[in-house]
Amino acid sequence: MRRQKHGRLSLWVHVGSDGKPPDGSYTIGGDISQGTGASNSVLSIVNNRTKEKVGEFVSAHIRPDEFAKYAVALSKWFHNAFLIWEANGPGRIFGDVVIKSHYAFIFWRDKDERKIGKEKSDIPGWFSTGENKTSFLGAYRKALAEGEFINRSKQALRECLEYIFLPNGTVAHSASTRDEDPSGARESHGDRAIADALALKGCERGALDKTPERVAKVGSLIYRRQHRTRRLAQKSTFW
Repeated sequence: MRRQKHGRLSLWVHVGSDGKPPDGSYTIGGDISQGTGASNSVLSIVNNRTKEKVGEFVSAHIRPDEFAKYAVALSKWFHNAFLIWEANGPGRIFGDVVIKSHYAFIFWRDKDERKIGKEKSDIPGWFSTGENKTSFLGAYRKALAEGEFINRSKQALRECLEYIFLPNGTVAHSASTRDEDPSGARESHGDRAIADALALKGCERGALDKTPERVAKVGSLIYRRQHRTRRLAQKSTFW
């Protein structure tokens, strides 16, 4: 790893002599842009036990397919971190590449998020709607306010202030910041805040035993797919 003053990956942990981050259980949340420079693609890395943000990757000029390869490589580097991303829009392209990589430790969409004891679907990634995005960001705001989530990224915290409540009760990004983003993005869309909230959302699942049989019903499509990816995982790498 090479240090750069304005590198795309920021870390708040020390890399060991073996070239890897400290042992532990991690979750990586991803917000994906088109990579045209208008907004950022962001990966937020969180320690599942302490709920502390330990890393952040930001780039406004990386295509969703290339971003997915980087996300998988970073997930492997962080000791097979649990990967969750917003699957809307360019997130679909991102998700296709993640699936083709045979990386097993990913978020699968709930069939019905409103039910207790949620049943997983065969669709990877988290899909946002007006309704679930409000509760999703509300949970993140509560965690920040109560000190349950430790965020050391000043830019990410600044982006939180740009979200507003609309008259219909939903939450939206104001896109009104005038601060220059060090990533080079032309506009701020609260991408860091979304990635952070996704990482927090994934922490509970990411902290579980990541053995595929434990997160899927035996005989289900997800079980068969994950059983196959476990055998192929060692053969697949983007390093």
